Amino acid sequence: MTLESAYYVSQVVATLCLLVSVLFLAKQIRDNSRMVSGSVNESAMSGYIALNTLLLEHRDVVEMARKQEDPEYAPSATEKFLVAALYRISANHIYKLHRLHLAGVLPDKEWKLICVSSREVFLGARAARRFVQRGEPYFEDLWPALGITADALENPQRGIGIHSE
Repeated sequence: MTLESAYYVSQVVATLCLLVSVLFLAKQIRDNSRMVSGSVNESAMSGYIALNTLLLEHRDVVEMARKQEDPEYAPSATEKFLVAALYRISANHIYKLHRLHLAGVLPDKEWKLICVSSREVFLGARAARRFVQRGEPYFEDLWPALGITADALENPQRGIGIHSE
């Protein structure tokens, strides 16, 4: 074997080693991304569970929200504030999930389930619909992403259901 042939063989071997290294690195990055995505997803969903647990522990606030469904009921300023805070906390958490979905961390299947559940919350109660109708700029891209439209706010029973995108 000539020196030139040895050089070409070494170049082929070096190229193969580089290719194997790049493939290994790609696999490691993909595995790490999946692990991080799973961790972020689990953290986000645990926040969703914590929010629901909080509501179960503070039934008085839930009862205030339920009373406000009666058109004859005149809630105090404190009751209005607490119920609005309840919907704001819910919307903030759902907004975080929305951002995770847009970033590709939260899978489509889970996001669609969250959309259905969120529409039930925000279209199913008068106080929640009022919260949405106030049109706070922070949530302006959240409502359409959930499938909550002006028509759905006017006809809430039609708006609750599976939103096809």
